[in-house]
Amino acid sequence: MEETAYQLEVEEMPENEVNRLIKIGFKGYTNKKLVKSKVGGIILSARYANMAKKIRTFEFRSDDIIVMTYPKSGTTWLQETLWSMRHSHELHLAEKESISQRTYFIDADGLYSLDHQMSMKPQLNRFRSLCPGKNPEDGIVMQLAAASNTPRVIKTHLPLSVYPRSLLDVCKSLYTLCIKSRGCSASIEIKLFSRKRQS
Repeated sequence: MEETAYQLEVEEMPENEVNRLIKIGFKGYTNKKLVKSKVGGIILSARYANMAKKIRTFEFRSDDIIVMTYPKSGTTWLQETLWSMRHSHELHLAEKESISQRTYFIDADGLYSLDHQMSMKPQLNRFRSLCPGKNPEDGIVMQLAAASNTPRVIKTHLPLSVYPRSLLDVCKSLYTLCIKSRGCSASIEIKLFSRKRQS
């Protein structure tokens, strides 16, 4: 697969900037190790630097449905709706499996630490079953998605520019959910506030 010209180059964030973000509620996922994209200023976990090429070169299929949204903008609702429309003959699966087991959050391999992913037993068991002999360090979710039968519903919070240009040619269904930025900000602030109250 082609290497995109829109590579998301990252640099490690200074510790004082990371501490400032943590103080205002941005916990990150890898013990204060964060990187920031050189273009666009996207803040990501340090693991993304290792997974970026795999994410950029992930092979999409013509019958994939891609859900590309900002965090806290109705992504799960849209995933459920699209999955239900595509799988109307097997809606009973929604009672047995969470949305994260029926769809693929492609960013997860670069977002969450490997330890966190390994602690998610249903996902890990499915990985071991569908991807025997594969290395979890190469991306659990990406390998699960590659091993799955089509059609797939794939979710991402990363911008289109991170993916190969061919994505728009290959995938026939790309859904973005656009809401006012104020709504996303309020939703994220509520989530951060509830985290602070729990800790």
